[in-house]
Order: sequence, then structure tokens, then C-alpha cells
Amino acid sequence: MPTPTNSDTQPTMKDIQKLSRMVKYLQEQVKLLKESHRPCRVITLIDGDGYVFQYERIVLGRYGGRQAAEDLAEGIRGFLNIGPHRSHIAWVFLNQCGMMRTLHKAGQNMAAENLGDFMLGFNEGAPGFIMADTGGVKEAADAKIKVLLEKEISCPQTEFLVFAGCHDAGYVHDLRRSIFEGFREKIILLQAHENQVQAIADLDLQTIHIGGLFLPHKIRTVEPPSSPAPSVFSTTSSLPDVDDPSDFPEGFSSGSVPQRSHAVGDYSAAARRGSLCSVTSEMSGDNSSAYSYRSNRGIPTRTPLEKDVLSSLCKVHYLSRIGCLLHNCPKVHDYPLNDEADLRDLREFALEAPCWDVNNERGYSRGSTCIYGHKCPRFANCSLARAGKCPFKGKKMHAPYY
Repeated sequence: MPTPTNSDTQPTMKDIQKLSRMVKYLQEQVKLLKESHRPCRVITLIDGDGYVFQYERIVLGRYGGRQAAEDLAEGIRGFLNIGPHRSHIAWVFLNQCGMMRTLHKAGQNMAAENLGDFMLGFNEGAPGFIMADTGGVKEAADAKIKVLLEKEISCPQTEFLVFAGCHDAGYVHDLRRSIFEGFREKIILLQAHENQVQAIADLDLQTIHIGGLFLPHKIRTVEPPSSPAPSVFSTTSSLPDVDDPSDFPEGFSSGSVPQRSHAVGDYSAAARRGSLCSVTSEMSGDNSSAYSYRSNRGIPTRTPLEKDVLSSLCKVHYLSRIGCLLHNCPKVHDYPLNDEADLRDLREFALEAPCWDVNNERGYSRGSTCIYGHKCPRFANCSLARAGKCPFKGKKMHAPYY
């Protein structure tokens, strides 16, 4: 076997060029790999059950949702001093049905009815923005946010993570773990409420506040009593003294007026109406009788239903011919309306909400059976319409004067 010479072991020029090309290729691959792992995106996580957008925004439906998404993105970009081309992904998780129920209890029925459209508008406001319904499972939104927090905070591509859950001490453990793993500089707290949970405030993280976007406090609800208040006619002591002749107008005698025992039976229907009005009086903080007396003759004058009661009632159930078809309707279906005047109050209240078909210029598909408003109640005097914020958006919904 021949022994190799030095000329055989020396690399040729061709071998050197081949190795150079390979080194250059590997250097380019390393550069691409570093570039792909460079922090380049912003993640925003919002607990929508605690961070509630302003009522005025929700009432505007899709338009309000788009504006909310744009204002959220602009506020975060301004704080981080980054351009609009930086990748920004935002998740908002909430229980939609539960939020609608809470808004109705707070008397914000317009916001409750437009919540679905608001969510659609938010999703349309930016490509990476998602507002999702987590259903009625308890703390479902919290669980999803915690999973995404753990995943996104450790991702090399995540430059900043904006966390909106300062109202809930249940997130403290997850935030502490992220800080312990070395991601303190990535985390930015988005504050909505006036006061943070003290345990989260003690973490001493960067904090951003975007004014006019979220409610600065928890939703204040007014819970109706579980059972009707006692009727104002339930005892004889609540009735006027019809036996005293001095209480009668001139020309009347005690014989021309029914006795007390007959009066109790005659007012049985009114007693039920009094029970309904007692609830509204109790909700408004008024401990006086729900019925006032026009004179000493015992003729009651009706007190209109309070707005809090009207907001909690299902208008479709009470007013439409087919009734409510929702399986889990968040509104009240079993409230006692025993007076045509109560129904009239509810009809007038329903007209304050725009008809979806007319508002979207789809004609009068429900005809005369529609219970919602086809005209803005303020007509030409609507300042919201001039500002472009009136929920009545149809072309002729402010006609003939506007």
C-alpha cells in the first residue's frame, strides 16, 4: 500500500472555497435564528369580568368596541414608546351572560343589550385583538389568563406583557413566580380601579393607566328583593279611617261610603299592585308607602315603576307576542306586573332602545309587533347624534326634524 505524501494531505483551493461557503451559510443561519428569537411583540391580558369598559363605550356597540380597541392599543404604544407596526396581541376574557346580567342589575340595560356588538367591534378594532366569552364556569377567565401568563412571559419573542388583573389577589402567586424566574422587566400592570389589591401593589411593578377606558370602580348593582314587600293594604291600620264623617267632602255621609271590611276586599287587586310598587320604593331607598293618597277618601294614586326594576325585566317576555326564546335569559321573567300602566311604563322604556333592523337599515322585518324604538326619543334635540354617539344610527331615526 503506497504511503500518502504531503501533497495528498494538503487542502486544495477548491476545498478551502467549499469550507468558506459552508461557514458563511452557518453564520447566516445563526443570524436568522437570533432574529427569530429577538423580543419583538407585546402581549396584553385583560380579565374582562373585573375590568369593565366604560358604559358609554359599550352602549355604542360595534363602534364603541372598535374605539376601545384603538384607544387601548394607542395608550400602550404611547407608554412603551413603540411604533404602530410592532406586533401587539391582546386577549380579553369574560363571562358574557354574567356580564349582561350584572349590567341589567346596575340599571345599564342599553349597555347590556349592546355588549355582544361591542365585543364584535373590539375584535374588529385590531388584527391581534380578541375578546372572548368564557361561559358561565366559575373563574374560567382567571384560568385562561393564568395559562397564557405562564406561557407568554417565558416566550423569547415577548418583549412586554401588559397585565390587567390588579383587582384580583388570585393572580399574585403567578406574578411572583414570573418575577422569580427573571421576567420582572417584562411585566407591566394596567391599572383600572382607583385602588389596586395591596398584595399586587407590593410587587412594585411598572404601572400604566389609560384614562376613560375602564370603569374606575366595580359595577354597583341594585338587587331586587327576593320576595315582594308586604302590601300596603295587608292590614286594616294602613287604610284610611272611612268611618270618620269629618274625612268626607261636603255632601257625603258615612252611609254612602263602603265600610272598612268591604274596602279591604275592593282593594285586593290594588294590594297586589301596591306590593309591586313597594319593591321599587324599597330599591330606591324610600321607606314611605308605595301608594300616596290624593285625599282622605282612600283613593290611591299610582307610583310609576323605577328604572332599576324596568332594567331588570325581560322586555321580550312581557311585551312580544311570541315571548322570550332564550334558554338562559339573564333578565327577570317572573316579576308581577298586574296593571296596564305598568306595562305602559315598560313599553315606553323599551322604545328607548333602538330596533336592530331599523338601526342597520334592514327594513321593518317585525312590522307592528316590534317592541323597540324606530325613532330617537330626542329627535332634533339629540346632542348625542350631533356628536356621532347616539345609539339610533339609522338614516331616518331622527326624522322628520333632524
